[in-house]
Amino acid sequence: MDGKLAVIGLGSIGSMALWQASRLSDSVVGFEAQAPAHARSAVGGDTRLFRMIYRGAPDLYPILERSRDLWAELEAETGQNILIRCGGLSIGTKDGPYLSALLETTRTNGAEHEILSREERGQ
Repeated sequence: MDGKLAVIGLGSIGSMALWQASRLSDSVVGFEAQAPAHARSAVGGDTRLFRMIYRGAPDLYPILERSRDLWAELEAETGQNILIRCGGLSIGTKDGPYLSALLETTRTNGAEHEILSREERGQ
């Protein structure tokens, strides 16, 4: 295979890089050692994880917003439902370090969220 640009590893990041690079040149090639959705990837199995909020990383939010927009663009181009938006749930001690950091990042970025009491969670 010939190409001016090679992308090694076609997981969620590599495949997105390949797609974007292919818009700039028709001389792009991608290589992947495994079959699609293989069990040895960072998020194994036939699904992948995409989230908008990472604990303690508020600076990632604008990048993740752009990534979300690119997923929507890819869906529009291919006519395929690729990214299934289903929300997320984080459970922990109300004032514990994990949830506190997650909430700080969420609030810093104005991300939509809801805090449920123990009773509201059905416990």
